[in-house]
Amino acid sequence: MNMMPKDSELVEVPSSTSSPAAGEKPIVSASKSATPTTMPCENCLNYNFGWETLDPERDCRPALFTTFGKLVDPSTTCPLCKLILEGLENNFAKGNQGSLKHRVGKDSEIFVSMWPWWEEGETTISFFIIPPEERRSRHPIPRLTESNLRVYSEIYNWARSPPLIPWSEPCLDRLRQWLSDCLYEHGPICCTTLSGERIDESLPPVLPTRVIDVGPLDGSGSARLLESNGERGYYTALSYCWGSSQKSDRPYLTTTETLQQHLSELPWDLLPKTLRDAIFLTRALGVRYLWIDSLCIIQDSNADWEKEAARMGTVYAQARLVIAATTGTNAEAGLFPIQTQIHRPGQPSLYFRKLPNERGSPKLNLPLFTRGWATQEWVLARRIVFWTRERMCWYCTRECVGDDGIRASFYSGFTDQFTTWKEIVTLYSGRNLTYPGDKLIALRGIANKLQKKRPADKYAFGLWQSNLPYELLWSGQAATTDPRLEELHIPSWSWAAHPGGVRFLEDGVRDRQLRGWELSAQLSISFLEYHSLRIVARSKRVDLHAPNMVNHCFRWFRRENEVVNHDNPCVGVCTGEILAICPKEIGPGSVQIALRKERIWVVFDSRDFLSKYQKERDTRKCGKKRKTIGALKRSLGMSAGILEEFSFVEIASDMGWDYAVVGLLLRKSPHTPGRYIRVGLGFAFKAWFEDAKMGTFVLE
Repeated sequence: MNMMPKDSELVEVPSSTSSPAAGEKPIVSASKSATPTTMPCENCLNYNFGWETLDPERDCRPALFTTFGKLVDPSTTCPLCKLILEGLENNFAKGNQGSLKHRVGKDSEIFVSMWPWWEEGETTISFFIIPPEERRSRHPIPRLTESNLRVYSEIYNWARSPPLIPWSEPCLDRLRQWLSDCLYEHGPICCTTLSGERIDESLPPVLPTRVIDVGPLDGSGSARLLESNGERGYYTALSYCWGSSQKSDRPYLTTTETLQQHLSELPWDLLPKTLRDAIFLTRALGVRYLWIDSLCIIQDSNADWEKEAARMGTVYAQARLVIAATTGTNAEAGLFPIQTQIHRPGQPSLYFRKLPNERGSPKLNLPLFTRGWATQEWVLARRIVFWTRERMCWYCTRECVGDDGIRASFYSGFTDQFTTWKEIVTLYSGRNLTYPGDKLIALRGIANKLQKKRPADKYAFGLWQSNLPYELLWSGQAATTDPRLEELHIPSWSWAAHPGGVRFLEDGVRDRQLRGWELSAQLSISFLEYHSLRIVARSKRVDLHAPNMVNHCFRWFRRENEVVNHDNPCVGVCTGEILAICPKEIGPGSVQIALRKERIWVVFDSRDFLSKYQKERDTRKCGKKRKTIGALKRSLGMSAGILEEFSFVEIASDMGWDYAVVGLLLRKSPHTPGRYIRVGLGFAFKAWFEDAKMGTFVLE
């Protein structure tokens, strides 16, 4: 049991990631404090961290905190001084050689200022050193190095309350209250799945094929695997990062060999920390069952894996609660992030901790949001408890809130709603998969749910017949080909064949509030057999051997009113038009562009496509040493005429633009006579396209 701090003591409050031992209740303490460590230094205990002292605009003079020598001397005993010094040294080391103590003397002054984020209830306090050579005050104040700390207070209205201690009774009570409010006060909105199915929360759902029986809620028994045989019951589900792809590093997996043992009792000592924490948290919520993929699916049985993978959408959609281990890169990390906060008692009572790096794009800073499988777990879940690097948070269909009471204004970045298929694919495609073979399997749960919503719609390789023309207009972030993906034989027209993230043209247009593209009047697109797609549309031949074709890297930004010479191959800045209609999340210099005097732009699906093609062209023109045309074709595995057979096929147009035509750049298939493969997304001037003719193309 943790002790309450005395009023005169400075205590270090670790957000412990230690889960209870087997058989214990997951309760640490009802307090917000932990075991007292050392006494504060006099300066930290008595310093006035109020707005009247730390206003950064106060006479343009920063407030003095202490000197570098005094900060170093007590740093071994004062946890706050130690935290400040660590930040100063780490920040200095990023851009300098040597240590900070060799750059400044003991008499160098440490200044302090406050930066409150009023709307979000956050406050940052910055401790900094002004370069010794600065002789005069100026604004902004130059800083040799600085240490930024987040500050919390239970009484200050400008600072959020400190995070709740993991496994403490207040922490668990907050989670129980969130769950209760969602179940009994939020109404139908949190009981409806992505497919539109309404779940009756008063009736326990049919359990998945296998679940973990977490044992008696008082922790008196052990956990075991249970084959449900169609029984009903409430259960939670875990979303987490597995970590290592080596099966030898995961001896706890359920396999055909360990299945019977796990049905008797799970090997507690072998279970990684995240799985143990999920069992404890499920017990603490009063729920008897838990679903974890590594334990509830037989990992060495392809038949069991395929059957259960198809049901994952239902598993996450019907779970009472999804527990998301967002901060760990592997299953040993636990649910709660490692963090330390320093308590400064007194008036006011303050808590300090390192500034969490969650501004801007918070999802990018948490490991779970980089994983492909987590996409459907979050899209399909109706309520989730998750952790930032700072605190526990709740998300359900109705609201998103942290344990400090701050609602969606800050946390909405973690739970943006993705309701259309293109939005889901955009989110998913940029994430990582340990096994590339899961590229389409990891979205099967979402696809199955949407299929229930529109049963007449046909789905193939990640695209839907009802929206097929627009879903073909994708463009990928720069990537080279991935041999592992090629082994899956995904057709070239599918975004799933691309090894990197993709965006859709329509999204880019809508983001800039432009008029939408209209499908070409004579366009016809339909699925054929398993791999093929037939397009009947206007088209025009494109010759990439033309001498006026220019190859350069495209940079996705421009200065206002900048004039661009399109015919200069060194130009790396695009026009305003192309910036407006092309996907916006492609990094600078990331995609090769074919620029022609006829005004055609092509975003190639593979970054190295154009350079490889030019090498093929150069091979044909290498003078006396050139190969015969027949030998070249045989070496490239190509049929007659393939080097010149490119076609621009129109999909949509917008008469309000000079670049009025958008379509696909196709190349004759090197494998199947009479068929084509997609090599890029193209844009063309309508004047160049006026003499286009109708054609039929079968894509593979």
